[in-house]
Amino acid sequence: ENIKKFKIGFAPQSFNALIQYLSKCGFNEKQLELAGLVAKNESNYYDKFRNRVMFPVLDKKGRVIAFTGRVVDKNDIPKYMNSPETLIYHKSDVLFNYFFARKSIYDLKYALLVEGNLDAITLSINGIENVVAPMGTAITVRQIEELWKITDEIIVCLDGDSAGKKA
Repeated sequence: ENIKKFKIGFAPQSFNALIQYLSKCGFNEKQLELAGLVAKNESNYYDKFRNRVMFPVLDKKGRVIAFTGRVVDKNDIPKYMNSPETLIYHKSDVLFNYFFARKSIYDLKYALLVEGNLDAITLSINGIENVVAPMGTAITVRQIEELWKITDEIIVCLDGDSAGKKA
């Protein structure tokens, strides 16, 4: 049920599985590159997300605008990989889980801002639904302003490591 709600998927350990699948759906490699899903080396396009649990990033209307992927193998780096900035995705403007959390934030009159998308998902599936996370560790003024449109209280709960302290 939660996998369906959050549209969680998996990117296999392949350099072209996504390219092959989406080309059968009518997309060309240049479109996939503009969407931030593939990259190009000297001669070939290749899937950017490989061997990762995938989470779509939704806009305020619930439309997929980007992706974030977490490694399966702890030795792979980076631990998280996000879609690059595109015409429709600007990570400094987006809060992960905002689409699902907005009503709860408004009703409860406060937002819980956590560091990562897995933190937000875990809390949400355990009944704390007024939770959002920034895309990346930096919290921006635009993200806070978006929350202030629906609440006057924001509780910030970040990791105690250097990234959390910097955020």
